Amino acid sequence: MEHQLVKKVDFESMPLHTEYQLTEKGKSLMPILRDLNQWGKEWL
Repeated sequence: MEHQLVKKVDFESMPLHTEYQLTEKGKSLMPILRDLNQWGKEWL
């Protein structure tokens, strides 16, 4: 959260819970992560 890639969302409804969601900045990493995943499938 320090680098603003994810945001914390607290829900007050029962049961109380917290979710973490990607910010727009975090979503912008998706193409890179997909490429890295594909590379790993081929080389590891």
